[in-house]
Amino acid sequence: MVHTRLKKEMEERARRISGAVGRWLANEGGLLEASVEQTVTTGLFPRHDVQYALQSLRETVHEEALFEWINQTLTRCTPAEREQGSVLCLHAGNLPLVGVQDVLATLLSGERYLGKLSSKDPWLMDGLLRVLREEMGGQIEGWSTSPEAFSGAEAGRAMFSGAASSVQQVIALLLEKQMVAKKAPLLARTARFSVAWLSNGCKEQSRSELVEAIMRYEGQGCRSVAVVVAPDALEDSFPVLKPQIRAFLKDNRPYHPQSPGTAYWKSYLKSVGKPALKAGPMIFTDDPSMAGKKQFITWIQGGINEVESIASRFGKSIQNIYLEDESYLDMEKNAVLSGKNTEKSVTETHPDVFERLSRAQKPNISWKPDGEDALEWLLLQ
Repeated sequence: MVHTRLKKEMEERARRISGAVGRWLANEGGLLEASVEQTVTTGLFPRHDVQYALQSLRETVHEEALFEWINQTLTRCTPAEREQGSVLCLHAGNLPLVGVQDVLATLLSGERYLGKLSSKDPWLMDGLLRVLREEMGGQIEGWSTSPEAFSGAEAGRAMFSGAASSVQQVIALLLEKQMVAKKAPLLARTARFSVAWLSNGCKEQSRSELVEAIMRYEGQGCRSVAVVVAPDALEDSFPVLKPQIRAFLKDNRPYHPQSPGTAYWKSYLKSVGKPALKAGPMIFTDDPSMAGKKQFITWIQGGINEVESIASRFGKSIQNIYLEDESYLDMEKNAVLSGKNTEKSVTETHPDVFERLSRAQKPNISWKPDGEDALEWLLLQ
C-alpha cells in the first residue's frame, strides 16, 4: 500500500515537472530565449552546444520518460517512509544544463531542492528553475552561484560531480560552512570519460555517431569518448572518418583553442614517431599512454582484451563503454566479456556500463552517472 501510494505521488510530480519543462522549452514568456542569449553572448558556451543540449532535453524529458524512470527505480527498491528534507545539489559547469538530472531526481523523490549553480552555467539553469518553482511550489527552496548562500543550511543530503582529486576538498567545505548536516549522506560522481568499442570496425553507419560522441562539447563531458577500441588501425580508420569530422566542424565551429598542454603532447608524439592527427581542437593518436589526456583521442587496435585492459587501468574513471552493435548490449545473455584473461570481466567491475553509441551525448533522463541511479539513491538514503 505504501509503495502504491508513493508511486502515485511520484507520477503526479512527474506530470507537473513535464509540464513545466515543456513550457520552458516552448519559450513561454521569452525566458528560454533570454537565457540562451545571455549564455552565448557572455561567452560561456557556443550556441550550437546550447541548442544541442536543449534538443536533448526535448527528446528525453517528458512525462513518459519520467514515468519509466520511476517504474525502473521502484522495481529495484522499496523506500521506507521517512520525513522529507533538503537536498543540496552542487552543479558542474562543464556542459550546458549538466545538472538537470539531479534537479529532476530531487523533485520526483519529493525532497526539497537547494541548488549551487556553476558560475560557468548560471543562466540556463536559472531560467528552468524559475518555471519549475512556479509549478512545484515549496519543493524548490532556492539557488545561487555563491557557496555562501548555503552557509548554515544543514541540508540532509548532497549530490555533486567533479574530479576525484577534489572530492575531499568539497566535503570539507560543505561541513565547514555547515552547508550539510554532520552525518549527511553525500553522492559524489567522479568519472572522467567514456570508451567506444567498435567490435565490427569503423563501419559507415556508426561513423557519424562516433564523431558526435568524440567531438560534441569538445570532449568536456564524462560521456564524451576519449578512447576507441577497434580491430582496425588508426592509420586505416582516420581517413574514413575525415568526411564526418569535416561535416561536424562545419556545423560546430571549435569554441576553445588547443591548450598549451595539448600542443606540448602533440610535439612529443611527433618526436617519438607516433601519429598526432588533428581534428579541430582534438588530436587522434594510437599511443596508449595518452589515454585519458584532455583533448586527445586514443585509438587502440584490438578487441575484448584491450577493452578489459582499459577498464582495469582506469576503473571508475570510465563513465560508459559504447557499442555500435545492439546484439552486444545484453551482456548477461551474450557472455562476450566473460572468461577472458583477466581477474574480473568488465561486466563485473563496471555494471550497467554499456550503452548504444547513438545515445552517447543524448542519454535517457534515467541514465546512471558512475553507475548510480540518483533517484534510487535519494529514496534509500
